[in-house]
Amino acid sequence: MAAPRFFLPSSSIDPRLGRVAISDRELVRQMRKVLRASPGDQLSVLDGQGRLYRCVLTRLDALAAEARITAEEEAKGDPEQPVAMALPLLKGGRFEWALQKLTELGVSRVVPILAERSVVRIDAGKEGAKLRRWQAIMKEAAEQCERATIPPIVEPLSLRTAIQSGLFSRLPDKAGKGLGLRLLCAERRDAPLMRELIDSSPAGAPPPGSISVIVGPEGGLADDEVTLACQQGWQPVSLGPRILRAETAAVCAIAQLRGFMGD
Repeated sequence: MAAPRFFLPSSSIDPRLGRVAISDRELVRQMRKVLRASPGDQLSVLDGQGRLYRCVLTRLDALAAEARITAEEEAKGDPEQPVAMALPLLKGGRFEWALQKLTELGVSRVVPILAERSVVRIDAGKEGAKLRRWQAIMKEAAEQCERATIPPIVEPLSLRTAIQSGLFSRLPDKAGKGLGLRLLCAERRDAPLMRELIDSSPAGAPPPGSISVIVGPEGGLADDEVTLACQQGWQPVSLGPRILRAETAAVCAIAQLRGFMGD
């Protein structure tokens, strides 16, 4: 059985002394009550910055845990090419389901958006609590699927702000490249299939430094939003002949892109 993996803040990891200190009460409870861990068990700790530490648990009580580092290595599991997703806020648990699946599929960043036809709105004063919950969901998904890092998620933005702010132009890949391919999932419009657009790249052309994707809300994107995005360099694409729910479209788009890139 594979050793459980946990993301911890770098302040909890001391490679020089070869020691890991865990004070997060919820994580300690999970180790004791869910995993039934005990001293001598193996675990892997990630700092969220690309390093993985293989450890042996040395202490576990109701308040804290400690582990001894036995090896340090580069953390793996993240795709080479970053793909960001502008995901609309959705009803019920559909948004959180999408966050979990996008994390598993290797999304590099999630930007929650509010479009003209968005149904869901967040009450003022609750954004902080929502953001912490979303971060926790993505952290757990990243641990489960053995990613090297936890993809960041920002506070919700209007779609117009997200498009005009330059947020997606600040998505460098590991080679330091800047602006890449930007795709707008546009249902019921005369747009090429995503695979056709990707396949139309000239032979031998290097892949884009990064890819960003916008998915519309339950009511779809308004005409003026599509126009604005196109003016800013976004390319409309279709995911296929059927109309998909927003969360399905987001997962489908990332899965297709990862397939095109051989991941």
